[in-house]
Amino acid sequence: MSKKHKWCNKKIQELNLPTNVLIALVKRGSENLIPDGSTTILENDIIVLYK
Repeated sequence: MSKKHKWCNKKIQELNLPTNVLIALVKRGSENLIPDGSTTILENDIIVLYK
């Protein structure tokens, strides 16, 4: 995730994703996170979406 991306530094609950889209995984460095609504998307995160 680039720092210029509109999701950067926002919590998942703030993203207003369509109901059929789920952020299933956030890869942050060597960590794999199972996110919830309070997870903040950070620069360099890799986001795995499920649709």
